[in-house]
Amino acid sequence: AAAGTITIAGGATTATGGEYAAGVGGGYRAAGGNVSVSGGTVFAIGGEYGGTGIGGGDQGAGGSLTISGGTVVAAGDRYAAGVGGGQYQVGGTVNITGGSLTATGGRYGGAGIGSGGNYTSGTDGTVNISGGQVTATGGGGSGAGIGGGTGSTGSAVTISGGTVVAQSYSGAGIGGGNNATNNTVAITGGKINAQSSGGAGIGGGYKGAGGTVEISDGTVFAQSDDGADIGSGMNGAVDGTNTFTGGSICLASSSITTAPTNDTDTVGCAVVTGFEPNEAVAITDLANYGANDIVADEAGAIYLWLPNGTYTFTANGRECTVKLQDGVGNTGVLVNGKE
Repeated sequence: AAAGTITIAGGATTATGGEYAAGVGGGYRAAGGNVSVSGGTVFAIGGEYGGTGIGGGDQGAGGSLTISGGTVVAAGDRYAAGVGGGQYQVGGTVNITGGSLTATGGRYGGAGIGSGGNYTSGTDGTVNISGGQVTATGGGGSGAGIGGGTGSTGSAVTISGGTVVAQSYSGAGIGGGNNATNNTVAITGGKINAQSSGGAGIGGGYKGAGGTVEISDGTVFAQSDDGADIGSGMNGAVDGTNTFTGGSICLASSSITTAPTNDTDTVGCAVVTGFEPNEAVAITDLANYGANDIVADEAGAIYLWLPNGTYTFTANGRECTVKLQDGVGNTGVLVNGKE
């Protein structure tokens, strides 16, 4: 049966689904209902044969989940998502505004957060993260950390705050599962680390094309060993669009498909160094460039994507100058005219 409405506001809850059922949510072929967690500690384990940790039962849609506080750990079974849909099913709607979530997809390729494996038609749900701590791992290495299960297109993912770590092996860190294309990822704030091996860090899974990636603020690290850091997965078609209008965006191997623009001009990366590791960086006087939630990496650098030209701005009280020519920027910073 469908879950109805479940509200958890405190205490310690451990929930393990029966055969085909979610730990918290729906039974066999039943949707996850409406689940809300605002406090306490929740451990949710999907039942044998394909239940999600939180969401639908086997072949059940994800329903809706809102997390505003507390600590949540959720793991799916077989093709089910950790949080979201069962096999063949849409991930539903996931809203995270606070608290902590650790989500792991089922061993045959459910997404950490998103759809179950083998969901192939339509638009696959939404994931909205505006706060909290989120760690999401694709099941069996083939579901996306956040997005689609194996063979499944990615959910529409919006991140505006919080700290997010998303990882997979042949699915995207954020985006499509193995052999699947990403839909849309919009980042307007927060700190994001997205990693994969055969899939893109952000984009398509193995053999999957990239989708629509828009980054306007925040701090993003994207890495893929064999696919694009942002864009298509290994052996995937080069497709989709990448629009960068702000934020610090670090690509581990400088691999991106297709070339990013600011919606008008092609943009390239200028590396600005000289900050303390993990230092919050306040930027002023850089017109039309989003500078919220920018944090230096462990090397004390930030990564700005700008059209060709010379830019002078203030970062944490220092006057800095960067120059981009033919889409390539300097790899240091000029302070008072000196490297």
